[in-house]
Amino acid sequence: MQQILFQKLLTFSAASAIAILLSACGGDGSAEKDGDDANRSIEDELASEIPFNLQNAQKLLKTNADIAYAAYSDSVDTAVDLKNAITAFEGDRSQDNLDAAKRAWLVAREPYGQTEVYRFRLSPIDSTDYQSEDGP
Repeated sequence: MQQILFQKLLTFSAASAIAILLSACGGDGSAEKDGDDANRSIEDELASEIPFNLQNAQKLLKTNADIAYAAYSDSVDTAVDLKNAITAFEGDRSQDNLDAAKRAWLVAREPYGQTEVYRFRLSPIDSTDYQSEDGP
């Protein structure tokens, strides 16, 4: 019974995907096919409507850099606090120090998560190769 249901679901999914792809390829028929208008891309139209402003671009880049710097600074600060809490727990394995280390770990996760947006490629920490000899 499950195999039949799976087969029907697979067939429906494939048919839906094909229908979506075919409908996305067609135009609405309202655009003229001759002249330069047919060859204009969305980027061309936006570029012609929105003039480039170097000062605004520099402000945008500076703002993004400031936000990234603040996020990484917060991440480093909370990582140092986490390291100190773990060191304290290693020195005195009490319940209070364990709870402090747990709290420090939870606090450190938030700013670290905010830095993930600035990763522009896979880094070693993002690896999905769990068969590698690099890790434990």
